[in-house]
Amino acid sequence: GMDNEDLIQELVAQTMVERGVTMDEATDDVVKTIKVNGFRRDTHGLYIEGRCMKSAIKEAANVSWPKRSWGPSNKGTRSYWAEHVFVEEDRLYLGSAEPSGMQQRFVKTFRGTGIQYEEYVLDAKLSFTVICDADLVIKAADWAELWTRAENLGFGSTRSQGFGKFVVTKWSKRKPATA
Repeated sequence: GMDNEDLIQELVAQTMVERGVTMDEATDDVVKTIKVNGFRRDTHGLYIEGRCMKSAIKEAANVSWPKRSWGPSNKGTRSYWAEHVFVEEDRLYLGSAEPSGMQQRFVKTFRGTGIQYEEYVLDAKLSFTVICDADLVIKAADWAELWTRAENLGFGSTRSQGFGKFVVTKWSKRKPATA
């Protein structure tokens, strides 16, 4: 008759008794046995994939212009931006070797109650290149509106809870390389 929340709390208590550790230490041990929603890592530190930023761009565009048609084919926003806007880098480094911390929260889903753990990084600095082959269609004013919307929507798995918000500190158009 116990739900997931009770089982997890029991596991933390059991770990405290068995190992003679504090609740925080026991929780950390339990976290290691539960899947954590965390960042990818390599020798350069923590990163998110470029596709995650492309997804954030597409979402911000679709929220900004849900019924707008783009280009000569009059495609919808989601399709047009997916086909004409790209993030060049595969990995966007966060400027940190380790997360700033881990957030714990109780979540309820159709499967029951559980604890969700998510790593976070404070004051991350991202730099990336957006490639767009539709300069005649997507105007400078569109980009300004898009980035304003994207900053407030955020990116990442918990953006719907208000996390992942960011500030664009620099946006500039590069001249295309000459052949």
